[in-house]
Amino acid sequence: MFTFTKLFLFALFTSIGFYSFCQLTIEQPQIYYVSSRQYENSDWMKVGEKILFRQECTTDIPPEIPTGIVFFENVYLKKERFSMAYEFKDTVIVSVTYYLEAKQSELLKQIGYAELKVNGSAIKGQWTYIGSTDKMSTVIVGDKKRIVVVQTKKEGVYF
Repeated sequence: MFTFTKLFLFALFTSIGFYSFCQLTIEQPQIYYVSSRQYENSDWMKVGEKILFRQECTTDIPPEIPTGIVFFENVYLKKERFSMAYEFKDTVIVSVTYYLEAKQSELLKQIGYAELKVNGSAIKGQWTYIGSTDKMSTVIVGDKKRIVVVQTKKEGVYF
């Protein structure tokens, strides 16, 4: 009886331990814009700007959101269409993510990445780029199908 209790407790604590380490949480956007949006230049809603989104057409989200994620589905730069996500905390944009197709690599120049020295991976067609400035960190990941650019504000830096 005593060994069964030990075995049961060991199995319980082991499963709780694996459950806590193996769980991945993906945060979904609170606001999802599908209408088309024109991307003016690389200064449009950049990392570090203060912003306050107003959402009055749904009762699920409070009318003024100081913290959250906004996803723009149809962003246009001339004729090219791509998607963007903004994460903001206390009305400051802390992260901007660009979702591009692999054939849209020319857009990298338009958003401010003219010269990239990328690191190739062991798998053909995959590459990464990591860059940093005083105020912002950038990670770009590309493969045969898509390119994802993530710009994040450095902690403790205020624009």
